[in-house]
Amino acid sequence: MKTILSTTLDSNQRARLIKTYKAYSVPFNHPYITHAFKVDDTLIQIYTSGKVVFSGPDAQTFKELFSPPQRTMTHAGSDEVGTGDYFGPVVVCACVCDESQSALLSSRGIMDSKLMDDETMIALYHEFKDSITHSLMIVSPSKYNDIHRTHNMNAIKAKLHYEAYVSLSKKTTLPSLCVVDQFTPKDKFYEYLNIKPDSNIPLHFETKAESKYIAVAMASVFARAVFVLTLRQLESHYDIPLPKGASDRVDEAAKNFIEKHGKDKLNHVAKLHFKNTSRVIDK
Repeated sequence: MKTILSTTLDSNQRARLIKTYKAYSVPFNHPYITHAFKVDDTLIQIYTSGKVVFSGPDAQTFKELFSPPQRTMTHAGSDEVGTGDYFGPVVVCACVCDESQSALLSSRGIMDSKLMDDETMIALYHEFKDSITHSLMIVSPSKYNDIHRTHNMNAIKAKLHYEAYVSLSKKTTLPSLCVVDQFTPKDKFYEYLNIKPDSNIPLHFETKAESKYIAVAMASVFARAVFVLTLRQLESHYDIPLPKGASDRVDEAAKNFIEKHGKDKLNHVAKLHFKNTSRVIDK
């Protein structure tokens, strides 16, 4: 049975949806529909009333992406960026949002950074970094490569999320709800750390948390902004483009980097365990 879900979005939320999926626009013939998009097998229809209908196997996912986070009580959230990018650091951010901040950020349309462009995220980071208490863990590519020799990706993320909250706890009193955008089961998370849950760091684990908790959404924006800024610093230092992701375009950039700076310097800009390395070196 096809899943059909609906929600009501304000004008800013609808504008973001339209901007995000404008390349997926499809024809429609309905007097009360203003826009229609087909993304993979999911149909998204925007009505004149502000109602948006999601129809298809991923209806729930798309609805959660664009529905505003509902959590407005004081809470903390953490998220990571850079783990899927060959070039650049891994960045984890944890932040605390009180009720007034949550309401303000929700009205500003803070949402998962995957749906925002780089300049918007950087502007939001500069606007709110002094008013929203947060901690950032930034692991350079060379440091990441050292750690990855003895720890897998999830173990590294677990340590960084926990360290971000420990750092945050030194700046402010942690609220009773501290959300981690879940990437591994709770038991496995603490197994990676080789510790038991600590009541002083009251972590709650939830998937797709950035669409439910404004603090996680803000942490995602902060982490992505810092990732982009750090990547740009690397590009400037080595005078060469370093694209995000891990595509064929990234392979080409890695080959260009090696030609310009040598294979040994690749350690300073890239996560060497990615398959990109073997593809470039083998060729």
